[in-house]
Amino acid sequence: SKFGVPSGSWNFAPGKDAGEEMITLNINTPDLIKEGIGRMDSIARPLEAFSSLSQNLRLTCTPSEAAAMFSLSPEETPLLEAMRQPVQLGELCRSSLLKPAPLLKLLWALLILEVLEVSAPAPKVAAEVPGAEEMEVTGDDLSDLLPPSSS
Repeated sequence: SKFGVPSGSWNFAPGKDAGEEMITLNINTPDLIKEGIGRMDSIARPLEAFSSLSQNLRLTCTPSEAAAMFSLSPEETPLLEAMRQPVQLGELCRSSLLKPAPLLKLLWALLILEVLEVSAPAPKVAAEVPGAEEMEVTGDDLSDLLPPSSS
């Protein structure tokens, strides 16, 4: 339930007894993080991480290594294979069986666990037009192209 808290302070003291607040969870850490993020009401924090549909996403390990970390649904499993090579977030959204909010939450969990890396798209290189510097057109050039007015 604490994953949905937008901000705050906390500390972790390994080995300290939490007293009556002690809770033992029988779940691995990646599944705990994925589950906690999945239960968040808001997607504001995942949206901060994925601010552009043109961002490239890529797994930092093989899809099978990533799948071994989590319990994945049948809709989530194909996403790992899709991110074997860099893929734009927009393309992943279009091809995914998941709705946008659960997709962003899953991607954010993968990013937090360093299983996913995000990079900006490569800048587009403008195709150079041969002789472009000679293509400047002036008002006189345009008037030469227009038929004479009949006044």
